[in-house]
Amino acid sequence: LKTSVAMMAIIIVTKASGFLFGALVARELGASRESDLFFIANTIPEILGNFILIGLISAALVPMLVKAKSKDHESFLSLLNSLLNFLMLLFIVVAVVFSIFSDDIFPFVLNTLIRSKFEFSSLEIERAAAMMRLLMIPQIILGVSAFYSSSLNVFHQFLIPQLAPLFYNVGRIVGAYFFIPFIGGAEGLVWGTILGALLHLLIQVPIAYKNGIRHRATINFKDELFQESLKVGGPRVIGIGGEYLANGIDKFIAARFIAGSVTAFDFALRLVSIPLSLFGLTFSVASFPVLTKMYQSGDKEGFSQLLITLLNQIFFFSIPVTVLLLVLRVSMVRLFYGIFGGAFEIEHTYLTAWIVAFFSVGLVFESVRTLIFRAFYATGDTIRPLYAALFTMVLGVVSAILFTNYFSHFDVFEFTQLEWNPAYFLSSGEGKAAVGGLALSSSVVFTLEFILLLFMMHKSAVEIDIRELLIRSLKKVIAGCVMGFVMFMIFKGWGRTELQTRTFYLILLVSLTSISGLVTYLLAAYVLKIREFDLVITFFNRFKPKDIYTSYKKQTVVEITPND
Repeated sequence: LKTSVAMMAIIIVTKASGFLFGALVARELGASRESDLFFIANTIPEILGNFILIGLISAALVPMLVKAKSKDHESFLSLLNSLLNFLMLLFIVVAVVFSIFSDDIFPFVLNTLIRSKFEFSSLEIERAAAMMRLLMIPQIILGVSAFYSSSLNVFHQFLIPQLAPLFYNVGRIVGAYFFIPFIGGAEGLVWGTILGALLHLLIQVPIAYKNGIRHRATINFKDELFQESLKVGGPRVIGIGGEYLANGIDKFIAARFIAGSVTAFDFALRLVSIPLSLFGLTFSVASFPVLTKMYQSGDKEGFSQLLITLLNQIFFFSIPVTVLLLVLRVSMVRLFYGIFGGAFEIEHTYLTAWIVAFFSVGLVFESVRTLIFRAFYATGDTIRPLYAALFTMVLGVVSAILFTNYFSHFDVFEFTQLEWNPAYFLSSGEGKAAVGGLALSSSVVFTLEFILLLFMMHKSAVEIDIRELLIRSLKKVIAGCVMGFVMFMIFKGWGRTELQTRTFYLILLVSLTSISGLVTYLLAAYVLKIREFDLVITFFNRFKPKDIYTSYKKQTVVEITPND
């Protein structure tokens, strides 16, 4: 927990800067065709960068670098440079091919393959292609920077690599604040992204140099660790890359619908990514070494108990966030993205909030799926997660088409206005609500993926007490329902204050309703004797006299510390 809290603090600041970037984009461009062009243009570079570069780094780089460093520093540098240069060359070749054919790719994808109902003009396609070519540059820079980050982690240097994304956002903020007005369009975001990537890299260069990290233009194909890295990382890269590919496909599908759909989808994804990073990622990263050590030592019972404990902890923290997003989605979107006013209109607020609602439905399971993936990797199993990822990608595309078809027959963003008609799944309309189907598809697919992975873990690696997990999870769901009811009643008492453009009212509405809901959730957790309530007690005991909570009977909760 201590490690997770430290990581959360850095993530919160980074996410805050990300929201500032989003708010500035919303002020300058709103959720419009202009902003859509940037996010569409950036989709292919992001897919390629995450698939070719970030995929292997996330999957296998750090363990391999640790193994190389245990030999000597020369072996470490040899492996680092071999992987870096090999993947960079591969990415550059692929990027050049896509850049050459970009003028043909976008017309085919936007107007032929997905058959956008609001056809893109030749000028818009030309601009998107030009931006895509430029956006390959920051992916190369970020790839190099990611190698530096992983290398510094091997030397137990965590602060600067964790801060690098903050500097990336600083560059993008400069782009949104200065470059958009100066250049006069979405191209300003492109140059801001390039600046951010440079800052992401440059902030790490001095400390990397200090730790003896040097770049050499060599590739040692005979290096056994180099070969092992590609072999071990391959299945994981496909799994990780499949998820990024699915997200990219979702963005292209969003381009079928009304102007601003791609931007609203990105804004909504950015909002729900906060709890995903805070709970799913931090708990998973902090627990990975412990789970690996337990499994390798043969302590399968301890592995199982720790996994159940971690799943329950993520459930405990993510359920109230889900409720917050569901009840306050309109107000929070307006507060985060409409705080500066400008081009982000009320209609854009409702469109984004509509997508947030459907993302929220699956937020809990999307948070824990990160942990279950890490648990498989801790056992050395990379094949089953690969199968699950491929299943998710295929099912995700099919369900995305079906759900967007269904919602495309509705022109309002209210659940009460929906009607059941199975024929809607097989035909497409022009309703504004269509893009919500992409978020619902993600929620459904990620929920099914988690259930599948948990079942495979139970059958293949370690026995998991499913009954205990269900009972403990049910208590949290009950507490969440009580919280949701109280929040909804308080929210309704505010009337239509969520439509206020004045920031003060929005802050007051979100703050008071959220605090009331969270207090209710904690009280319900106490009454229901939810074990994870002790995490809250432990946290506040660091700042308050210990005897304040002596009346509360302590319960055993596994805590992850740096010593683990």
